[in-house]
Amino acid sequence: VPDPNEKDNYALAVDELRKYGNDFLVLLSGYGGIFERGWFLMGYEELLTGMALGLKSVSMLLEKIAEYKVEVAKKTVEFGFEAGHTGDDFGSQIGLMISRDMWKRYFKPLYRKIWRVYKDAGLPVLFHSCGNVTDIIPEMIDIGLDVLEPVQQVMDLHYLKREFGKRITFWGGVGTQTVLPFGTPEEVRKETGKVIETLGRGGGLIIAPDQEIMADVPDANVIAFVETVREKRALVLN
Repeated sequence: VPDPNEKDNYALAVDELRKYGNDFLVLLSGYGGIFERGWFLMGYEELLTGMALGLKSVSMLLEKIAEYKVEVAKKTVEFGFEAGHTGDDFGSQIGLMISRDMWKRYFKPLYRKIWRVYKDAGLPVLFHSCGNVTDIIPEMIDIGLDVLEPVQQVMDLHYLKREFGKRITFWGGVGTQTVLPFGTPEEVRKETGKVIETLGRGGGLIIAPDQEIMADVPDANVIAFVETVREKRALVLN
């Protein structure tokens, strides 16, 4: 296992925090989570097969990864970052890659340990997961989730707001697989406004593309998105 106390691992992020932390929310990236790191090391099929069979070796590997990330969480607090960021891609376009029960068995207790470091320090917990992870949102809220990133068009935005809008903040919502690369500026304005009205009513939304803006997005659509956000900003405060 790598040394979580190796200072060079954090140098770039700490430098960015010192330069920009007074004006922006600077995060120590938590991408490459327990699930992803596990299958990076074992291979995707091998990890899933081992989980299905309940192999002790798989549990030991995931626990070792989580132990490392607990120490990284402690460093995040020590360096003065204002939020805890973690990430693991559990979703496909239609649902989870694994069952909800399997997620609860293998990953919920491990993320509980990591997020507890942030919660004990009074920091909000941000979690990144691509795809439709609706089925495990209640489980994540149960162990301390504050911000879900990203919310994607493959999810039911009305359902998310109705069921979870009073408990977590949503980040994202505007499709980078759909309207941003392929729509007209007017369609981008319409979709961005719809997302703000659906997820942002009364607050609780960090409006953004549902992934980073890719190179195939026309400049005019980026401008339309930004202008609409500025125009609609007052809505979420009412």
